[in-house]
Amino acid sequence: MKRFVALIACIFVLASCLSVAAPVAAAEEIYYVVQEGQEVYLDYARMVIDGDAFRLVRARFLLPTGYTFKTTESTTDRLKVTYCGLTDCYVSTADMDKLTVSPSEVALPDITVKVDDLFVYRFVYEEGTAGKLEPQGSVAADAKLTYLGTYTYNSVAYLAVRMEGSSDIYYTLASHSNEAEINAILHPAANIVEPKGTNTDDAAATKDKEFTWVRFVLILGIIVPLISIVLMIVRPAATRRRAHREIYDNDDDYDGIDEV
Repeated sequence: MKRFVALIACIFVLASCLSVAAPVAAAEEIYYVVQEGQEVYLDYARMVIDGDAFRLVRARFLLPTGYTFKTTESTTDRLKVTYCGLTDCYVSTADMDKLTVSPSEVALPDITVKVDDLFVYRFVYEEGTAGKLEPQGSVAADAKLTYLGTYTYNSVAYLAVRMEGSSDIYYTLASHSNEAEINAILHPAANIVEPKGTNTDDAAATKDKEFTWVRFVLILGIIVPLISIVLMIVRPAATRRRAHREIYDNDDDYDGIDEV
């Protein structure tokens, strides 16, 4: 009975370790960077509490070239990503050929946008269209608006900005006082990662390789103790069987002597 319980415990431990092997490998963080000369839109959608009701906040803008975002989930149509502290962001899988896997994170500089007229716009999505900008209202003179990307509407480039302490994303025209500073970060050639082939293949190969090694190490670390335990359980039984056979053999020899 004790041997049976021990074997069941061993099987349970092995199954548990195999089941955790996949999540460990899947936790890999992959950073993507937009290739130079390419345009990749990031879509933002989040439900926020507005008084006693919920309100959907949406935004869309071009990702600055040369800076990374991190993937967290993927589906057939889109990647869910994190970007500049925003978690409810998505990139279309149709743009994967415009991206390159980056070996490390390249963070967008924290640039506060100055607004001359203190007026901002909001993004309005309409089915079948790319979306449009509508007046939102004024912001305080000391409001911190952090640059995220650019959105062109009616041939005018607006800056997508995030207000400190808010989940909303607004759009504004840059002040002449920091227009040059913002333009300087849009195409940082030093941050461009040269493509090494198909991005999806590279990412998949990396994940498969790490997944295989994690499983191998976990399985090896479990099988060796299991073999030792099984040998400890089986060896005494084999020893007893050999002892019994020797006794029976001795009895047979003794009976043969008596008959002579």
